[in-house]
Amino acid sequence: MPLTLASLSLPEDLLWSDEYTGHDLVAQARTVTLGGALLIEESVQLAGRPITLGSLDERSGWITKAQLDALHALASTPGASHALTLPDGRSFTVAFRRPAFEAQPIVGYRAPGSTDVYAVRIHLLEI
Repeated sequence: MPLTLASLSLPEDLLWSDEYTGHDLVAQARTVTLGGALLIEESVQLAGRPITLGSLDERSGWITKAQLDALHALASTPGASHALTLPDGRSFTVAFRRPAFEAQPIVGYRAPGSTDVYAVRIHLLEI
């Protein structure tokens, strides 16, 4: 199954680098009362999970300049949400975290063509 963001196909070897870090499925608020007691409130966090997709290393997860331009167009619409489908079949509704992405050319050309490749890190947020 392909990796897609909205209608944009992305390389299947992009890694979800923060799948198990930086987010807890349970939100917690701690308050100390006037009497000195600790009050702990917990609830399931329904949204806000970060999803960062990135190249594993300098040899994988590359996208073309044409894909990068399409990604830039998606990220340029404020407040938009998009469907994200991972190669394992899981689907999420996401919005871009800002900055929306980082991209570095694999080979630096003065005037890159549409098929030149970039290592990318895409910053999303499950909503």
